[in-house]
Amino acid sequence: MLHNGRSGSTLLGNMLDQHEEIFWDGETFEKKLHKKSARSGIGFAELWGEIGEQSAFDDLKKRMRQRAAGRIFGTELQDYHTRMMGSSIESYLDRLRHLGFTKFVFLERNYLRKIVSHVIATEKRSFHVAANKRAAPARIHLNPDRLYIGHRHTTLLDVMREYQEFRQRTIEHLKQDNVLFLSYEHDIEGDPQAATSKIFKYIGVRPIRPEVTLGKTTDRDLHSVVENFDEVLEFVSKSEFSEQIKPFKASARPSSQQGGS
Repeated sequence: MLHNGRSGSTLLGNMLDQHEEIFWDGETFEKKLHKKSARSGIGFAELWGEIGEQSAFDDLKKRMRQRAAGRIFGTELQDYHTRMMGSSIESYLDRLRHLGFTKFVFLERNYLRKIVSHVIATEKRSFHVAANKRAAPARIHLNPDRLYIGHRHTTLLDVMREYQEFRQRTIEHLKQDNVLFLSYEHDIEGDPQAATSKIFKYIGVRPIRPEVTLGKTTDRDLHSVVENFDEVLEFVSKSEFSEQIKPFKASARPSSQQGGS
């Protein structure tokens, strides 16, 4: 599963892992980053280039041998992971094919909603909420010129450009493959079961109805969450990403059902 983070991937992974024929490993490379950071005392921002592609794949192969036990092995890749390896998405995908991966799910989400969700989670130091819990209210100021995303500081437009490039290069490299495209807004937000049903059918396993384990980290509209949201909309509207703000321009103050993170 390829995605930009904060797009429902952990929820889907938890649900897929409930199937007896699947072992879902989540973001395998991210697990390796966490281990190296814990052992060395080095922060994530200093780990760029510290784990190369070969080391990442050696770890992936080891986890496949030790954990899959004959089941379908699922792993995830975020857009910045290959850059942290000093590699490329094309090289990474070729290596996945060599390991026997034949099914690819591309999961995406509105860029601005994803970024806001990430900033909230980082500031609150809480990236997930149990399905039976309600997230605490959050309010943030979004600085377009300085965001901490992908274990380094960047800008709002630069990170959007990275998402766009990741999507374009992935689609181009997988154009001969049967890729399953999913959207947080259309396939997960309203009914996560719909997304897992599509994935079960895509990979050819019997359908089940797994438990929904996670809820939204915020269920309020972005105007209520981002204190300078109108300023952010105006900023993005002048860029090449004006399409990304269309869901928020329908009215000056969207209903509470719009824009949840």
